[in-house]
Amino acid sequence: MKIKIVALKRDEDFKELLTGRKLSNKYFVMFYKKLVNKKSNNLNISIVTKKKLGNAIERNLARRR
Repeated sequence: MKIKIVALKRDEDFKELLTGRKLSNKYFVMFYKKLVNKKSNNLNISIVTKKKLGNAIERNLARRR
């Protein structure tokens, strides 16, 4: 079974995702959860980078890699 990672579009989806599982280290926090109100088989993630990683440009580049 293949799981696809998709971008969040609605604020409600993001808030529900924050109640899911969380992985963190000293540079970023990643929230992930399969949203139950979606009919697809997608895994939703959110990556929040900390300022310790660098300025805004460096944090955005790290999130996209």
